[in-house]
Amino acid sequence: MSSVAQNRATIDHCGYLRIADFVLPRSAWFESYFDPLEARISQLAAQYADDADTLRFLQGEREEIELVRRYGDTFGYVFYIAQRPLLGALARD
Repeated sequence: MSSVAQNRATIDHCGYLRIADFVLPRSAWFESYFDPLEARISQLAAQYADDADTLRFLQGEREEIELVRRYGDTFGYVFYIAQRPLLGALARD
């Protein structure tokens, strides 16, 4: 993982024009991803109750959700929008 400042510097170093960046709100991960995933995990666990490998996989998914629940305020997801410069603009530099 990198900081926002490090990622911005990398974008600049690579010659891209930074347009914008924004942090995806934590609520979006739960409302749109983790909550539906948890419901599906419960369904699959019942469906594959006799399949140890599947249950082990599903448990790993549950543990990831719990980690985000507990420690999600210590990290986040940032989206960066950058534009590749026109070829002519590179030739002038």
